[in-house]
Amino acid sequence: MRYKENFKKGMVRLIISTGISYKKLSELTTISQPTLKKWDDEYRQECLDEKKRETERLKKQEEESMRCTAWHQYGSGAGRFE
Repeated sequence: MRYKENFKKGMVRLIISTGISYKKLSELTTISQPTLKKWDDEYRQECLDEKKRETERLKKQEEESMRCTAWHQYGSGAGRFE
């Protein structure tokens, strides 16, 4: 059976995020350990890079959200002395 690239990357993301062994994942999926290792070798760096980019994007989004919250909390200063 030929698996799609997205599926293979999904298996690698699962390995990375959970630390599941090739043996256990093989038992759960019936995909051979050598195949899982091959996918891990092939896609690990790409998946790690994607995870890093997503983490950075979420961090920027959170920082922007905090700036907006602070601005709304303290306002522009208009009407403070009325």
